Parts: sequence; structure tokens; C-alpha cells
Amino acid sequence: MEQVTDELLMTRVAKGDFQAFEALVQRHSASLYRFAFRLIGQEDEAQEVVQEIFLRVWRHAKKYDASRPLDTWLYTIGRRVALNADRSAKARRSHEMEAPHLRTQEQPAIEDVADMRPAAEERLSSREREEAVRRALAELAPRQRMALVLHHYEDFSYRQIAEVMGVSVSSVESLIFRARRRLSQALREVLGESG
Repeated sequence: MEQVTDELLMTRVAKGDFQAFEALVQRHSASLYRFAFRLIGQEDEAQEVVQEIFLRVWRHAKKYDASRPLDTWLYTIGRRVALNADRSAKARRSHEMEAPHLRTQEQPAIEDVADMRPAAEERLSSREREEAVRRALAELAPRQRMALVLHHYEDFSYRQIAEVMGVSVSSVESLIFRARRRLSQALREVLGESG
């Protein structure tokens, strides 16, 4: 089914074809997991987000508009599910901070943001850099984080991001600009503290 387009697979899924559904899951689950993980920062919750996305795809396959790219539809669903999961995770983490005996293990680090300055990269170890970026991403407003992740990690155009997020292209530009500025500021703070 590798030559079959996403749109054709969705047509089959809408008719109840589970094999076509499995092909879509196999084709898109890794990128949706990375997207969810970068937004939430928790492995288990990112996996749950992906499961929920595909559950909604199966349930609502007949609502899919084949004239639109499937990626846009998947990430629109993913945006909603991830934001809800992120709110729940933050509430849980807040509760865990109040009860230290309930804290979970350290979150796994995520990879570097593509446009970090080379000088900063040289001054931090790989692990420190990953941790600094993960913390900075977690501190971004959810909409800034989502726009940045879609653009830098998922290679979405500003127009695609605007469609996924339900905002204008100029809003996306602003969100990404502010997110980059905040990441840069956070990295400077880490560099100032460590060296």
C-alpha cells in the first residue's frame, strides 16, 4: 500500500477498511508521536495522544475532506488532543510538586532546535543543550510551542500551520517569532548560569 495516497486510504477507512487504517497508522504514527512528545514532553502522554488521534480518525473518517491534505487534518486533530493532554499533564505535575513522593522520573530530553547559535552549542554539552531546549519549549505558551514545533520539526509551511491552528498566517509568523525569541533568551540564561 506504499504507492496508495493518504486520501485514497482515507476513502477506504471511511468505508470501514481496517487494513487501510493500519496503513495510515503505520505511515503517520511516528511523526505524530514526535509532534505530541515535543508539545507535552512526556512519553506516555504522547503515546496516548497518538492513540486518541487515530481513534478519532477511525470514528470520523467520513468527515474527512479528501480535497485537503491528510497531514493538515491529522495535525488539526492532534493539536486539540495534545492541548487537552498538556493541560492535564500540567495539572498532574502541579499536584506532584505539592506531593514530592508522587514525582515521576525525569522527562526524556528532546533534540535540539535547528536555529540555535553555534557558539551556544559549543558551550553546552549535548545533554545540557537538549535539557535547556526541552525546558525552554515547556515554558513557551502552548500556541507558540505548537507553531514552532510544526514549523521546525514537522516542516510545515506558515500557511499549513495557520490552517492546523485555525489562525492567520501573520499570527503564525508572530507566534514563531516570539517563540524563537523566548528560546534564545532561555538559552542565554542557561549559558549565563553555567559559564
